[in-house]
Amino acid sequence: MQKRTNLFIVGGQKCGTSALAHFLSQHPSICMALGKEAHVFDQPMFCQLTQSHIEALYTERYPHYSGERYVCDATPIYAYWQDIPKHIAAYNPDAKLVMVVRNPVERAISQYTMSKNRGQESLNVFLAFLLEPLRMRVNQNRNWKQPARTQSYLSRGTFKAQIENLFRYFSADNILIIHHQDLLYRHDAVLNRVFEFLNISSWDIAAESIFSGQYSLSRSAISYRLAKRYATYKLKEDIDYIEQFRLEKTT
Repeated sequence: MQKRTNLFIVGGQKCGTSALAHFLSQHPSICMALGKEAHVFDQPMFCQLTQSHIEALYTERYPHYSGERYVCDATPIYAYWQDIPKHIAAYNPDAKLVMVVRNPVERAISQYTMSKNRGQESLNVFLAFLLEPLRMRVNQNRNWKQPARTQSYLSRGTFKAQIENLFRYFSADNILIIHHQDLLYRHDAVLNRVFEFLNISSWDIAAESIFSGQYSLSRSAISYRLAKRYATYKLKEDIDYIEQFRLEKTT
């Protein structure tokens, strides 16, 4: 049986978490959950789960565990729902958390195009952004198909609130914030930073173009231009906030 999960990639969606999980899974000290996303703490009926239920769910996700130092769950909705970090802290207060951030407007458009391509969105991008608050209020449960999972375009980009919430439950030594642009263009520097954060040896992991979901959206459409302007206005604080996490800002 594997040790208790002690490494979480908690967000954000469409920020490169799949790429990061893919790279980290190649390190001999890290056991990544099958499919990377264990989806334990965002279970629709999580409030009814006991500790033994949580352990059983995790055991199912790590049949390949063979004594690695870190057992990792990379579920990017964990930082978005504000109560989840508290539950993770109760489960393992010594866990390490990694958060990947991205320009929240680009992130929102990427999520929209993903939902559109999957048949989960019928509105144009501007109306989808504009009506998001109404959709979120009307559907507040955590069922697997509810709008907070598939149509949370702008609210998932509120990185300032999400990151501040992480620090309410974990010490600064246990949290690492990575910028999407650095993950794309400073591969070795980012991975070495992660290895140092985890206090594990450096490992040679080749850069790959494995960022998923390269969806297209007409940038000339009026709805696109309105949506981008609206999202920039709504998320300006978060756009500015995440710049501090660029590597050139911190080294």
